[in-house]
Amino acid sequence: MGSIVAGPGGSAGRLFVACLLAGSALAAPVLAEAPPAWPDTPLARLSALALVQSLNAELLSNPSATLTLDRWCASHALAPAGSKVVAERMAGAEKPAGPDVRAALGISAGAPVRYRRVRLRCGPRVLSEADNWYLPELLTPAMNRELDTTDTAFGRVVKPLDFRRRTLSATLLWQPMPAGREMGAAVAGAGGTLEIPPFVLEHRAVLTLPDGRAFSLVVESYTRDVLAFPPPAAAQRLP
Repeated sequence: MGSIVAGPGGSAGRLFVACLLAGSALAAPVLAEAPPAWPDTPLARLSALALVQSLNAELLSNPSATLTLDRWCASHALAPAGSKVVAERMAGAEKPAGPDVRAALGISAGAPVRYRRVRLRCGPRVLSEADNWYLPELLTPAMNRELDTTDTAFGRVVKPLDFRRRTLSATLLWQPMPAGREMGAAVAGAGGTLEIPPFVLEHRAVLTLPDGRAFSLVVESYTRDVLAFPPPAAAQRLP
């Protein structure tokens, strides 16, 4: 078969350029759109606090953070309809189980523990980063294999265990409202766009089997992308 040789202005050249651009587009990573800006007003700050507290309450009342984020993502349209949370494993991450981890899991110094660090993503948005230490002997071989070889979220993999969640701590990492507001302190926005830090909420929890045996310790840091949707209509208006 003969080769097609043509200058950049020829049809073959245009075809080559089109193919090159198409290939570049396919290879480019899918980036999340910039989240809608929240105005820095008292009402927007109050709305943001209420939403973070609402997510916190949902996490506290459900055993699976994965399924909670599925619902949060869908109800706030953070990703295309039907999107589910996936666990993007962070390669090379390793944190040995120290005495505090082993104490939380109720195991001896020599008991085998596996570690998994992931970003929990819904569509293009990373909603949380999580450290997870778990006991492989309390999971099935199929579960361990899936955790080792796929990006399936931990909560989805171990759901058949009918596990419970015992929260050790739940910490708001961002306080959009000033201290003393309940005593009448003024809430004044700075104007412009509300600055939301990278992480807004942290949970530390132990997952247990129905018989009470702990099999996982998770530390979950929830990102500002949990608020990556337009603020409530009333909060968009300037005071």
